[in-house]
Amino acid sequence: MDELVNMKEIAFTLPVSGELTGELSILPDHLIYVDSPFEGYVQLAGTSEIFVFRVFAIVPNHSWHWVLIPACSATESVEKNFLAARVKPPERWVSLIEDHREGQPCLYASVIRGEKVPESAFLRADA
Repeated sequence: MDELVNMKEIAFTLPVSGELTGELSILPDHLIYVDSPFEGYVQLAGTSEIFVFRVFAIVPNHSWHWVLIPACSATESVEKNFLAARVKPPERWVSLIEDHREGQPCLYASVIRGEKVPESAFLRADA
């Protein structure tokens, strides 16, 4: 996981016009790194919108799936936010695919509406 793109240095535009556009900044006080998942909170630049995230390897050392859900509270643990999303799925969540297979890192982003967060997002590496 050492090769993950530094999210502080990436500006990206999600494919939904005018929504969630801009740079995400990791909130370092809430960052948790266990071999997998890598999890914490990010804030959308210029807004107060905070997302809780978890990252899962798709192809080890080459591509990762970032699952971002709107945070109920940045004072609660990542786990509590994900458990709340399991009980009551968010109206929208963000799926980011980080791909390093073809040299230059690529980031693909989609806002997912009306679908549950994938079950893999609820699993913890230390469970």
